[in-house]
Amino acid sequence: YRKKALTLIVKDIQRNHFLSEFKILKSQKALGKTSNLVSLFPILDANNIIRVGGKLENSSLSYDSKHPILLPYKDNIVELLIEHLHIQHLHVGPQGLLAIVRQQFWPLRGRQLVKKLLADVIGVFEQNQQTFIN
Repeated sequence: YRKKALTLIVKDIQRNHFLSEFKILKSQKALGKTSNLVSLFPILDANNIIRVGGKLENSSLSYDSKHPILLPYKDNIVELLIEHLHIQHLHVGPQGLLAIVRQQFWPLRGRQLVKKLLADVIGVFEQNQQTFIN
């Protein structure tokens, strides 16, 4: 059930942020040079999810690692997903968290997103400590 739920959530996120790119890929045409995604060589998988394409096709990596799911930079659900992975992996640092995220997902501007989220988490932690001390 989790995999189906994740698929539905990802489809919704992608349709909200990448609708024009989805329509072009669905019609099996190449993305124009004006698309921000063109450099990632996006592909559609069997579930109509946009994934990163590229040259790793013949590698021994898993399908998710070869073709991570493309996610937008500004989306609340994407941020919640990354925060969940941060907690699940015992509050790993920014580089470790980005590596974990990229095993399955490819958020646009991933480094910036992870740094921003961790800075927010640290800010909340420090604010809570100040409240506890006072």
